Amino acid sequence: MSEPISRTSSRWLDLAIFTVVGIALTLFFWWPLAVGYGIIGGDTYTYFFPQKTYFADWLKQGVLPLWNNLVGFGYPLVGESQTGVFYPFHLLFYWLMDVNSAYNANHLVHTLIAFVGMGVLARENGLSKSAAVLAACVFVFGWFPARSCLEWAIITGGWIPWQLWALQRAIQQKQPAYYLVLAGVTGLQLLAGHYNLAFISVLACVGMAVWGLSSATIDEDTDDAQAVSRWSAMTWTSMTLLLGFSLAAVQLIPTMELKSQSQRSTVEKFGEVGQGHLPPWYLIQTVAPFIYYDAMVDSDVLLGQPTFLTYPQSTNKVEAHLYFGLLPLALAFGGIIALLWNHDLSPSERWRMWYWLVLGLACLVYATGWLVPMAQYLPGFSFFRGPGRYTVMTTITVALFAGWFLDRVTKRFDAQTGRVVIGLVLAVSIFDLYVMGRNTLWMSGAEVSFFNGNGTGYTLLVANPGINQRNESPVEEIVSQSQGLTRIFSPGPNLATSTGLSATPVYLGIGPEQYYDDKLTMPAPPEDQRSQQGKLVTMPSQVTWLQKSSVTHVLSFEPLDATQWPIEAAVAVADPYFGRAWGRQEPVYLSKLAGVRPRISWRDELQENDKGATTIELKSYQPNRVEVETFISQPNQLILTDLAWPGWVSMIDGQAVSIETVDGQFRGVNVPRGKHVVTMVYRPWSLWVGGVISCLALAAIIIAVIAARRRGRVSVIE
Repeated sequence: MSEPISRTSSRWLDLAIFTVVGIALTLFFWWPLAVGYGIIGGDTYTYFFPQKTYFADWLKQGVLPLWNNLVGFGYPLVGESQTGVFYPFHLLFYWLMDVNSAYNANHLVHTLIAFVGMGVLARENGLSKSAAVLAACVFVFGWFPARSCLEWAIITGGWIPWQLWALQRAIQQKQPAYYLVLAGVTGLQLLAGHYNLAFISVLACVGMAVWGLSSATIDEDTDDAQAVSRWSAMTWTSMTLLLGFSLAAVQLIPTMELKSQSQRSTVEKFGEVGQGHLPPWYLIQTVAPFIYYDAMVDSDVLLGQPTFLTYPQSTNKVEAHLYFGLLPLALAFGGIIALLWNHDLSPSERWRMWYWLVLGLACLVYATGWLVPMAQYLPGFSFFRGPGRYTVMTTITVALFAGWFLDRVTKRFDAQTGRVVIGLVLAVSIFDLYVMGRNTLWMSGAEVSFFNGNGTGYTLLVANPGINQRNESPVEEIVSQSQGLTRIFSPGPNLATSTGLSATPVYLGIGPEQYYDDKLTMPAPPEDQRSQQGKLVTMPSQVTWLQKSSVTHVLSFEPLDATQWPIEAAVAVADPYFGRAWGRQEPVYLSKLAGVRPRISWRDELQENDKGATTIELKSYQPNRVEVETFISQPNQLILTDLAWPGWVSMIDGQAVSIETVDGQFRGVNVPRGKHVVTMVYRPWSLWVGGVISCLALAAIIIAVIAARRRGRVSVIE
């Protein structure tokens, strides 16, 4: 347990071992992703791919898109943080690779990052290399596979062990260099764009800073804990986290701007406080996963039923998933008993393990949802919901205790027997995690390959995924043949935009509040009145809304009722892309609407003698810039049926003019008579402010590294 781990050569050896083993296990668990398969299910095609395809397409054209002009009437892409516009891995992968390969590479690389990070955290807590490998397996392949439908899980969660490792080293070794590592890792995690797990990891860091023995310098020779001021540790930690937040300000401030004007601008608008919790009875999955992970059992139905001690709000099998492997769980229980009853532990070891135990249990209790109504009045808790996600820290606790007790057990054997025991534990645990995390469908007899199942979540891995056919969509080809800018109304919010079409309605985690305002959204009839005799019907108010919103086409699962819809043309289309994404073999129906207001038009009706002479010519339509050349004999207002949003500025012939809001959400510019060039540019103040803060924070880190180097204290490997 007390093997020396401070030497530079030992540190590099640890990193090398965890990297090699991590690569091998990542490929074992996710080999299909490495050879071009794709993830389907969950939010993949309705949320993540629509963002990433738009992002990738413009990156390859040399444009960093700050605004998405395809989803709905547009939204600030830089503010919708899960796109991760400035996240280095996103910039690199989506610039160099096709979308599916980049998406897979992100998953694989961050799985490796999480594995190596958990390995070094385990070593920092005194575990042997073999026990650290077990801990890394439990953390990475226990918590994340079921959440593969949520890209943010592995991308942001993979950085958590690195944060905890850096802070633990900083506090114990009293070396500022590790605080710089914590700041850098926190900045990266925030740039990735999902702040819920980041909030949880920040809480864990703060807890470590105020924990008694965690705030101690360890004398390796005497093994005595010499108390260091808790205030000092807390001050350094707070400053470091603030520096990490500042490093990510270029992402955080645009997101704050979007949130302040989104459907989640206030706590009251956010929704259920306990949504996504872990019911206490569902903890049975940790010891009997075959009951609920079987493909023939609909866990979501069971989780929706009111039972004893179940928090009375919605959840699902992904948010409530918690599995560590049977052997690791048994070892963890052994470790807890050893902590409670054994007295041969050093003070530092005892208090260190007590920290992890308290953290893991506290997060497990919070995951049930019962503390959320009280915690929501604390800073941050009112916004960051999803209490089931706190089990990521519980998983770290179980992983560390399992490895810690494995070391204690194997010490009772001779070296050769100990190696055999460790080998068996690792082999059984890896197989257990693989089967339960990925292949429950195979276990229950479903016709799914051994490598492709994922019974614990909502996703499957498929060869030649539909996203590879997004540029071969007949629907996209037909719509693009229409003159002018088009927009379609489509089921499956956002999906159509991955083909390059502008589409509504929308699905956004944090989206402009206009899209959720009953006065601005399309009126909807009751569910049982939307279809009659196999045809899609409508109301006059719906048609008016579509026409005023420049919706040129309607995509539907049923043909439109031509007696109610103003249709210019209609066709049934067998579209392989939409079919694969929706899991349908039936054709879809594409109809072109009549009487639609063009995306760019004049507000006031033109006089008959002006119609022939007046012109509107679209010169450029890019994410961050729109340019229109006009000629009109009388002053008029030019309307672009894209969302009016702070940050859009307009110029006529290079002179700044104001943008007015038309019909509650569209952009209007008053244009004088004559020939003019009207330009709209997206220049959000939040981006510039955030960019300046991020640059200053990066400069501060660089200066601190140089200063530490001169003092000979910069190495984070020693």
